[in-house]
Amino acid sequence: MGKLADDEVKRDAFWRLYTEHCTHMRHHEAQRSTVAASMIAVASALLGVVTFDKSLSLSDVPLLGLVFVLGTFGAVFSAKQYERSAMHMERARAYRDAIDEDLSGQPLKTLKAAADKRHNAEFPRLHRLRVNQFWLGLYLFVATTGFSLTVIAIFWPIAAAESTDSIGKSKPENLSEHEFRIPIAPEKKRNPGSPPKNTWLP
Repeated sequence: MGKLADDEVKRDAFWRLYTEHCTHMRHHEAQRSTVAASMIAVASALLGVVTFDKSLSLSDVPLLGLVFVLGTFGAVFSAKQYERSAMHMERARAYRDAIDEDLSGQPLKTLKAAADKRHNAEFPRLHRLRVNQFWLGLYLFVATTGFSLTVIAIFWPIAAAESTDSIGKSKPENLSEHEFRIPIAPEKKRNPGSPPKNTWLP
């Protein structure tokens, strides 16, 4: 009777530890996705500010450097979150297997093996990929974009193209488009004998 009670207490403890580590694992995954969304939004806003004037110069280097830092930090942060999530998953599996060993015929292990076999048969290629690889690829793309644009801004700056009107002439910066497009009619020549315009005759 005492052994049965001990086994029941042990299974209950293993189950509680299993659910606890599953909760921690989900927390790390949710935290990683939240931080990723925030960092991608900030990086997109910075790139929008940099490219707003359609030019790249030394004045854009600080913002581009920040984009590179965000991408690099995101990659490291994502890798660390994956490591913590994998740790909790491994511990949860250990507690699950311990519970399964106390059950007759180890039904949990049998059911898991059958489910994994069906899943791998349905997705023969996709099941080999890891979600962590996509997160790292996204962050590395942001970091590479920031680094590449920084190099271009330093060594090969791009000047903004001059705006032109419909006939190909550059528009003066101090005039608006409406003011620049108003045509100015040339003065007509008067005959020597004709009176000037808007002059009262006696």
